[in-house]
Amino acid sequence: MTSKGVLMGVGLTMVIVVIGINLMFMLTQIKASSKKKEIMDRVSHIERNAQGDVVSPDDLPIKSR
Repeated sequence: MTSKGVLMGVGLTMVIVVIGINLMFMLTQIKASSKKKEIMDRVSHIERNAQGDVVSPDDLPIKSR
């Protein structure tokens, strides 16, 4: 193997590792954002219900069975 081949292999490995780490961070942020949205939907429902607004079952964040 030549030194160019070794350097190319090392560079490719580093790129794959960086992309993998970036993907993990992105998935963590998407999960956190989704969780925040769900909490905001629940709070919004509680506030509307406390104000005496009419709430239909379609407005509920968690669908009842």
